Amino acid sequence: MAQQGLAVEERRTMNKAFSEILFRLRFNHVYALDRTLKLPGDYQYKDARPGANIEPMIPVSFSKDGKITKEGEAPILAYSQWMTSRENPRFTLVVANRLWKKVMGMGVIDPVDEITDSTVPSNPALMEFLETTMKQVNFDMKAYLRILLNSQTYQREAYTADVELGAQYHFPGPLLRRMTAEQIWDSIVALAKDNPDEASHATYMDTKQLLTKVEWMDRTLLAQTPAELVEGARKIAAYGKDLNEDIQAKTVALKAGTLSEAEVREAKKAAKTQRQKIYAKSDEIVFNAGFQKLAEQIAKEPDVVAKRTDPEFVAQIAAAVKHFGKIPTMDEALDFVLDQQRKDYSNWQTAVRDREMLEWGVDTKEKKENYRKFAEYRDRNLVRAADLRNPAPNGTSSDSMVRVTGNWWRMAIAMPP
Repeated sequence: MAQQGLAVEERRTMNKAFSEILFRLRFNHVYALDRTLKLPGDYQYKDARPGANIEPMIPVSFSKDGKITKEGEAPILAYSQWMTSRENPRFTLVVANRLWKKVMGMGVIDPVDEITDSTVPSNPALMEFLETTMKQVNFDMKAYLRILLNSQTYQREAYTADVELGAQYHFPGPLLRRMTAEQIWDSIVALAKDNPDEASHATYMDTKQLLTKVEWMDRTLLAQTPAELVEGARKIAAYGKDLNEDIQAKTVALKAGTLSEAEVREAKKAAKTQRQKIYAKSDEIVFNAGFQKLAEQIAKEPDVVAKRTDPEFVAQIAAAVKHFGKIPTMDEALDFVLDQQRKDYSNWQTAVRDREMLEWGVDTKEKKENYRKFAEYRDRNLVRAADLRNPAPNGTSSDSMVRVTGNWWRMAIAMPP
């Protein structure tokens, strides 16, 4: 019994270690057309057999038997194509209803995200017309919105009274609505930028750098054998156990009141940074080991590795190896590649600012200094609402956004004509 308990505990700690290793890759997905998804061998429900192939199924109300996969067709492609096809009545209904609400302020079916087989539109004839219209324009949403915006219904006077919860609204006109916070903010951005609809390059760079790191971490795991991953997980589990024991001991001391003020701060900090320490140890033990193995393969046989991974990735690693004159660590190689990406962005930003100064006649020292302050403030803070981080970074609030806007206006006014 003691041995059995030990095995259970070891399995639990190993599972936790693997969870910590894979946590930062939790948004990854596997896309393959040459594999069949099967149920596990110990599947215990009565709706299928253990080990049975999983095929995409749709509601029987949409099909005779719910099956949509054709002979020789990849299930994932069959399902994705059906999801956005005319044969899926729910797809047309949802898109037409959501865009109607965007224009009129309320959906023919409202709430728009609570549609079931028993849902009845407030105006069935209108809903049927909207679905037919969506199909006629071949799901061209701009064409569909153009029709709605040119309709007499939309061009009537806005309806200003409140619509009671649960009451039917017969659309005498579009509901009067306040601008959203995002719309107000984007209006201010439009005053500051000559092309406000252009995506934020800073946000693009942040996203690209994050995805680059996640992609590299994923590739380093795939480069290792199961035995190597298990050994790495054992080391992470042992490290995590030591951390837990240390934190538990400090927690006991905290409750007993035997720690000094400095030791109390250290104990609280240790508990908050536990996961970050495990991440750092995972980078050191697991991901860097896989990267070293992969980089050595690339240094010897770059073409072979490029065929089974990605030529751009292989080129990045090869450039990092050439730069350092040796096999670098994963962090060193990543910093090298990201630094090049940052330089590319900086060169683009410099070209934009040079063009603006030329077009705006910024030719004196005073004008250039005012423009520099304005451009830095604008490019750092005045980005479309869709490009703002959500949740906002620590320290960001509505008050700070107001200060940002006020400071921008003062700078813009100070710009010499």
